[in-house]
Amino acid sequence: MNNGGKKIRFRLIRNFQPAIIKSLACFALLFFQLQSSFAQKKLDSTLAAIEAMPDDSVKVKNLSTFIYHEILSKGDYARVDSLAQKNLQLSQKLHFKKGIGSSYNILGISYRMEGNYPKALEAFLEALKVMEQFAEKGNIAILYNNIGSIYYIQKDYDRGLKYFEQALKLNEEAGLKKSISNTHNNIGLIYSATNNKVKALNEYFESLKALREIKDTSDEANTLNNIGLVYSDSRDYKSARDYINQALVIAKRDEDRNAISDMENNIASIYVKQKDNKNDLEYAQKSLQIAKEIQALDEVSSTERTLSEAYAGMGDGLNALKHYKEYIATRDSIFNQENTKKTVRAEMNFDFEKKQAIIKAEQDKKDALQREQARKQELVIYFISGILLIVFAFAIFAYRSYLQKQKANRELDIRNSEIEKAYHIIEEKNREITDSINYARRIQSAMLPSIEVIQKYLPQSFILFKPKDIVSGDFYFFTSDAGQGGPTGFMYLAAADCTGHGVPGAFMSMIGSEKLHDAVQQSKSTGQVLEKLNKGIKTSLHQSSYTDSSRDGMDIALIAISHRLSANSFDAQFSSANRPMWIIRKGAKDIEEVKPTKKAIGGFTEEDAAFDTHELKMSQGDTFYIFSDGYADQFGGGEGKKLTTKKLKELLLSLQHLSMADQQKELEKFIAAWKGDKEQLDDILMIGVRV
Repeated sequence: MNNGGKKIRFRLIRNFQPAIIKSLACFALLFFQLQSSFAQKKLDSTLAAIEAMPDDSVKVKNLSTFIYHEILSKGDYARVDSLAQKNLQLSQKLHFKKGIGSSYNILGISYRMEGNYPKALEAFLEALKVMEQFAEKGNIAILYNNIGSIYYIQKDYDRGLKYFEQALKLNEEAGLKKSISNTHNNIGLIYSATNNKVKALNEYFESLKALREIKDTSDEANTLNNIGLVYSDSRDYKSARDYINQALVIAKRDEDRNAISDMENNIASIYVKQKDNKNDLEYAQKSLQIAKEIQALDEVSSTERTLSEAYAGMGDGLNALKHYKEYIATRDSIFNQENTKKTVRAEMNFDFEKKQAIIKAEQDKKDALQREQARKQELVIYFISGILLIVFAFAIFAYRSYLQKQKANRELDIRNSEIEKAYHIIEEKNREITDSINYARRIQSAMLPSIEVIQKYLPQSFILFKPKDIVSGDFYFFTSDAGQGGPTGFMYLAAADCTGHGVPGAFMSMIGSEKLHDAVQQSKSTGQVLEKLNKGIKTSLHQSSYTDSSRDGMDIALIAISHRLSANSFDAQFSSANRPMWIIRKGAKDIEEVKPTKKAIGGFTEEDAAFDTHELKMSQGDTFYIFSDGYADQFGGGEGKKLTTKKLKELLLSLQHLSMADQQKELEKFIAAWKGDKEQLDDILMIGVRV
């Protein structure tokens, strides 16, 4: 695995199956996590919420997901071991086999990261023993992948390749693109280790292709890193650094500390080869610090070797010897003869138990056949003499069945009564939740500007507003500073699309509306208004680049229309975050599009981000539209395809002979017909104004 200190990344596949848990307990957890995001939620708070769940099976599923996504990637392996053991015990108590398999898989991943390969293999084999009972190809392939990774680490490449190829076959049969990508990546590792660079690159690029087909960047880091290392072995150091740096950006985005340590060590190894003493020490020391913090012995061993080579290249023999000793000590603690014996013994035990189970099943089948033959012989011998006894026994059996049926009917009546009571309780809870959300809708509606007020200033206008759920993540905004600015005052009109929809989106829409109102009070330029809005959102949600903060935000289109008319025309300003404005000039046959600034408000956008201000001149009869993406993204039509912005443009051009009120009616009729019996996918907001 180690070659000049560098470290290739294989993919341990973590979760067996994504699960949508439709229960009131899960709704409570999601609501708790939404509230926590506004105050930099803590992992312990989320864990406490899971522990408080009344349904143990739901608790097992949520705890598994929590360990995968919140703790394992951060390198807290001691906590992973503790929580996974707890999850395993609870699953065993419930006889929840998939929970047992998932817990063993988590333990195997944690042991692997800690460098305890015999225990990792033992845990993966236990998980495989459970999951083979369900004959689910995707889950069995996951465990083949993880078992193969242990043999790869211990340089048993033939066994590793055997398990990876079995995993690839199952994933292809099941059509699992992401798992196919994972397995191609791992097969590439075998070819890299055996110095077959051409086959290795073919496998890595197949892995990358599968990921990009499903638009999943979460696992690209491993494959990009491995491609870079092949180029490093080929002495194409520029290409090597380019690919590994791409991987490092993704690892830092995902806060995967184990991967960050690997990749910084790999970059350090490249600089060692190039005798770049400044960079090789800097990257290797950062890698070693992280590896020690997360107690990943294989990462520590690999980086100690890189540091030894770096100091040797500088002529510093004392430090080179010191780090080489650390490398040898750490390596020997991971790869010793006893560990290898334990690994082989674990698979032998697994194979032996599997063979014994097959032998036992065959013997049970033979015993059952012999008993059946003996029973038939006995029936032949005693048939005539026992016919009356059979009739009598049948009468007793029929009477007993009658009594059992009566008892079952009574129990069924009791259970039906209990089910009916539970149904009424659930129905009452659903009603309370729905009433609460309906009340939230009234609050949200009260915060939106009155249509009558907007049409007082802009008579030829419409607002088409169709929330996906009861409450909406889209909102519209209007205000006028004519009273303050006199003849140079502006009317401000905006269409905003917040992260999410339903209850989470509604929270964001109320915050966004309040902060937009504040921003308009502080500045006249639309670009400056969006800059202040961006700062206000990030401050309210405590967003920064250095903390585990919320990444929620919004896209918005904002136009400021001057009250002052000149020769049947008026001036306007337009600024936006990811949303365009469409203008159809009077008598025109095409749409003039004002491009947005390609940044969102809040989320990953930097606090001091600037937004373009477009100065516009509009004349009587011109029409403009601002909108969210909900209308164009709706699926429907005869083939169930997305409407698209192209069709929306064609539709708006075809409606220009109508008044704005009639345009709104036609747009509503069109989207209803297009959607048909399909679900509305997102909130819909469109604002149209004719000068």
